[in-house]
Amino acid sequence: MRQRLVFVIALIALVVGIIGFMGLFEKPKQITASDEPQETVVEEVYVSVWRVNNDLKKGQKLTTDMVDKAQLPLSQALQLGIKADVKLDFNPSTLLNRALKAGDVVLAEYQTKQGAPGYVDLLITEGMTLYPLRVNASNMVNDYIRPGTYIDILTVSSPTVNLASSSDKPRHFTGVKADMFLKHVKVLDLGGQPEGKTMFAQ
Repeated sequence: MRQRLVFVIALIALVVGIIGFMGLFEKPKQITASDEPQETVVEEVYVSVWRVNNDLKKGQKLTTDMVDKAQLPLSQALQLGIKADVKLDFNPSTLLNRALKAGDVVLAEYQTKQGAPGYVDLLITEGMTLYPLRVNASNMVNDYIRPGTYIDILTVSSPTVNLASSSDKPRHFTGVKADMFLKHVKVLDLGGQPEGKTMFAQ
């Protein structure tokens, strides 16, 4: 009885050993693509910026031929403080408030619009003097003269009639004389009065 029990135990041990030995020759389980962890693909976001193609001075107006449009990855744009597409003002009266070198990115805050604080300072030429002049704007074409424009100023006078009076509009007068008062004067600012404008010139 004891011999049979020993024989059965030995047989079981032999079978377990054979099964374990055969497991060494089994091919390792191949990992399929579905078993691998899926990587999340993040699409890069780009923003539109403007780069100057030449060195620009403070006080210059910005035109479309002075800049080139480019696309920057958002991660790179954030380092420059840009979160969205940059929109510039190409109005001839809008001026740069800082100097830029070729390749620099132009931001909207680098521009100063007409009427904004510090705008007149951008137009002043070093060593020049400001002169406020009262100009009759009744016959002035709108937006023809704007800040930064150079003009000549004539004076018209008559020995018999006061031409400066707005209430006196004579149809006939003699002895009218015109003289050049100022030549090649830069206009810095225009007031908004309907009857006349205060023109700051230098």
